[in-house]
Amino acid sequence: MTDLYKKLVKPITDFTADNNLFPVMVLTILYAYAVGLVEAAEEKQQVSFDVFWKAICTVESNGNPRAFNKKENAKGIAQIRPIMIEDINRITESDIFKHEHAYRENLSKTMFKIYVTHYWPNGTYEQWAKSWNFGPTGPSNPKAEKYWIKVQKVMQKEK
Repeated sequence: MTDLYKKLVKPITDFTADNNLFPVMVLTILYAYAVGLVEAAEEKQQVSFDVFWKAICTVESNGNPRAFNKKENAKGIAQIRPIMIEDINRITESDIFKHEHAYRENLSKTMFKIYVTHYWPNGTYEQWAKSWNFGPTGPSNPKAEKYWIKVQKVMQKEK
C-alpha cells in the first residue's frame, strides 16, 4: 500500500468506519489516485491511454465486452478472472467488485487502473500489460514478452 493511499484513506477510515458509503469513498479516492498515475504515465508514452486500453481489450477479447473464457473463468472485455477480483478487492479493502462487473467495460477499465497502478504506480504501459496478463511479477517473466508484443502490434495499428 502506497504512502499516498495511507494518507488519503486512513483518515476517512476512522471517520466513516460504520458508514455504508465507506467502500464507495475508498474506491473514489483510489480511482482518482489511479487516474492521476495513468495521466502521468500517458505523458511518458508515445500513445494515449485509450489506445493502450483498446489494445489490451483487443488482445484479451477481440474487444468483446461479453467474452467468456470457460477454461480460465475469465469474463468481459479485459478477461478478468476471479483471482483478479479478489486481489482488487484486497487492494481497495472492500468487496465492492464482483466478477459479473467484468462484463461492464467502464468497471473493467476501473479495475485495470486500480490493479496496475497499485503494483506499478510509476509504471510503463509495458509493465502494466505484462502485470495484467501475468500478475504482479509479470514484468520480470520472460513469457510475458509475447503478450507485450501482441499489445504493441495492436497499438501500432491504432495510432
